[in-house]
Amino acid sequence: MAGNDVLGLLGAAAPLELELETLRAKREFGAIVARAGVMRDTKEYSPKIRCLAGQALIECGRSADARVELLPLIDDERSPLRDEALGLVGRSYKQDYVDGIRRGQRDPDALLSGFKHYERAFNRNQQLNFWQGINCVALGRRAQRDGIRLDWPDLPDDMNQIVIDAVQRVPVTQMSPWHFATLAEARLARSDVDQAEAWLRLYAADPRVDAFALAGTYRQLSEVWQLDHRSGPGQRLLPVLEEKLFLDRAELRQRFKFDINVPVPRAPELQALDGAGLEAMFGSARPRPLEWLDTVKRRARFVGRVLDTTGHFVGTCFVVRGGDLHRDLAGRTVLLTNYHVINSKGPDGFPGAVKPNDARIQFERRGDQRHKVGKLYWESPFGECDAAVLDFPLEGRVDLPLTEDLKPLEPACYVYVLGHPAGMNLSLSLDDNALLDHDDAWLHYRNPTAPGSSGSPVFDDQLRLVGIHHRGTTTMPRLNGKEGTYEANEGAWIRNVRLKLAAHFSKKSPNRPPSPALPRKRGRE
Repeated sequence: MAGNDVLGLLGAAAPLELELETLRAKREFGAIVARAGVMRDTKEYSPKIRCLAGQALIECGRSADARVELLPLIDDERSPLRDEALGLVGRSYKQDYVDGIRRGQRDPDALLSGFKHYERAFNRNQQLNFWQGINCVALGRRAQRDGIRLDWPDLPDDMNQIVIDAVQRVPVTQMSPWHFATLAEARLARSDVDQAEAWLRLYAADPRVDAFALAGTYRQLSEVWQLDHRSGPGQRLLPVLEEKLFLDRAELRQRFKFDINVPVPRAPELQALDGAGLEAMFGSARPRPLEWLDTVKRRARFVGRVLDTTGHFVGTCFVVRGGDLHRDLAGRTVLLTNYHVINSKGPDGFPGAVKPNDARIQFERRGDQRHKVGKLYWESPFGECDAAVLDFPLEGRVDLPLTEDLKPLEPACYVYVLGHPAGMNLSLSLDDNALLDHDDAWLHYRNPTAPGSSGSPVFDDQLRLVGIHHRGTTTMPRLNGKEGTYEANEGAWIRNVRLKLAAHFSKKSPNRPPSPALPRKRGRE
């Protein structure tokens, strides 16, 4: 389990510390190690940066280097981060143990060393260091399952009660997400899956929990507690985190370096992921041929992150040929995203948005370079198309075609969203992707999205662009005059975007004939 936010309790962070914390939230650990390494011999290399660097080294598989990095903090009796460093060293040994098991090289000393470092930190302050305590419980239980002798056989049970008592002294209204996660593990240790799931759902729904924290909790449950989708607890607890992470099995293997050998089921409950009702997740998987996935990889080269000037993630964007949108843009490449991501007024136009001059674009499949955007050609507010079109010179041929062709809803028609959910690595929705309905302006579909998916391209089953992802909610008003609401995501139909853009250019050149329509077939019935 990731540690509680001790780093955030030590007062205002310096700019470099904030930069590294932002990278940590995005799980960009290699960048943290590189950035911290440059600063190591400077006055800016604070204990907090040392702690962040040690944490990143563990995530990069360099446990021994992490322990060297963290040792000065452990040796400093006056350091406010001493207990945090002890917990991270415990984490490094814990990772050594589970990695050794995966390689067929069981190392009981690594498990015991991890346990002792966690225990040492917990005993220094049992009220504050509850996360180190619950890690003692988890490792103690693992030792029992693996036949590793502890000096005090009843210690995991006794310590678990101490952890529960310590956390429950905190009023629920004052609890952090780490309190929720700790109580989830403590109840799991007692085989109380109902309570474990309840606390885990509170944790996963907390807006303070980022991708780094979710991944750490998932790793703890999978690697240390050994939960999987074949066990009763795993069937109920793992999907709670998967709903928020939106990862399929291949992504889990690649990102967390362990295997998931059975399909990931959909949890029975749906949860709202954004209090503003911008995103929602629904789904069950369906397979696609490898050739289709090769096309996804080509499309992915033209999908990017929108960052602000400080590197904070804002949303998703993508690049198309300008002439596919309007004849006046022929010969150019243009960038599309939401108005609530980039607009001429920035946060005054929509909270959290950036102005074009403050936007930086980063393509995961084209390296880490950050690019500026050019002229804003056109924008449409949140309540209309929620779209922005900007000049964006890009070398080479853009392979992201458009279409206004929508297949009939019956039999099922599918669409796919490719973007950066929660600011994480580029991800493609492969769950329950039915196109539910559409009118002249909007598409409604069931796809896994998250805050950060805003501005993502929406593709048909031939991976042609049909829309720009806008928002999602469990109470989406139905289209075409139908009464009531339903669970749906919503995107701006590219046909309507082209029509609005054509109207904009016709005002500038009233005698110009309209731009020809893309081939299309209507098929709502």
